[in-house]
Amino acid sequence: MPPRADGAVARVLGASGFVERAGTYAELSKFGIVLLVLVSAAAGFMLRAPLGADFPWGHGLVVLLGVMLLSSGASALNQVQERDRDALMARTAGRPLPSGRITHAQGLAFAMVATTAGAVVLWVGIGRTAGILGLIAAVFYNAVYTPWLKPTSAFAAVPGAIPGSIPPVIGWVAAGGGLTDAGAIILFGILFLWQMPHFWALALRYRADYASGGFPMVSRVVAGRAHLRRGRTSLVRPRRPARWAAHVARHQVRPRAPRSARLAVTLPLLELLPPPAFRRDGRRTSSLAPPQVMGVRSCIPASGNGGQVLHSCIDARPQCICECSQCRNARPDPARQCRNARPDPLPFGILGSLRL
Repeated sequence: MPPRADGAVARVLGASGFVERAGTYAELSKFGIVLLVLVSAAAGFMLRAPLGADFPWGHGLVVLLGVMLLSSGASALNQVQERDRDALMARTAGRPLPSGRITHAQGLAFAMVATTAGAVVLWVGIGRTAGILGLIAAVFYNAVYTPWLKPTSAFAAVPGAIPGSIPPVIGWVAAGGGLTDAGAIILFGILFLWQMPHFWALALRYRADYASGGFPMVSRVVAGRAHLRRGRTSLVRPRRPARWAAHVARHQVRPRAPRSARLAVTLPLLELLPPPAFRRDGRRTSSLAPPQVMGVRSCIPASGNGGQVLHSCIDARPQCICECSQCRNARPDPARQCRNARPDPLPFGILGSLRL
């Protein structure tokens, strides 16, 4: 191959390698998110700056440059801090650090240089207030949210929305506004309120990945509280678990989750009821039946014709009891519903099993 051809191939390979390296660092800095940050900072600047021929284009470009560098450095440092957790999640395992495309030292050096350069650009090019705001956002994001709040709390997005709400305020201040202006406060509030449902939607969508990485999931917390609201709590643990287990296995009682949250208030009262005693033929020796609540959906087996034990009223409709004591007049049918049933006069069906 002629020397000129070798030189051309080398230049092409060098250019492609540079583009690939630039793309790797852009991915490290989460450049897609950086663009959204720039939009919010530009919005704050344009809402406060004078429009028309006097619009300060140069000032605006300096703001965008400082915010871009600061945001890129903070995002890169975030990936450096979470590199071990990112390797455990399928969604983030291909990022530059977990995949090995760049080393930990290279990522850390890029993050520190970009963050420092962004803070200097804002402090020198715009003013002290803009520089301090940028440093507050970076420090809170990388020193408070990433290492402390995010790994420990499912609701870390609430305080974590603070650094994401600062860029429009930086733009507002850079255009000549003040921190206490109504416009700055409104812009901060809009970005603050928007970020929480945004991050929680991502957490719900990628909850399996977040669980693999060891992050607390808001979906699990919300599901647990909804579980309690629906009253899907477990039944009261009996004081004599062995006798109750034998009774359940003997008579095929199938407990199900209660359907009312109010049942959680009444369940502790059932612990006051003593466990029943049964003879070998399956009949009760005590005058008090074992506690039955709505959700268990079963009835005391009664002695039918010829002494045959009938499992009547199984899967009975909620809040109903059999018409006669011990379900003697209730006939089993293919639908497994309680015939000859009447509504329980008291809520939750607590007295549906009491035969005084």
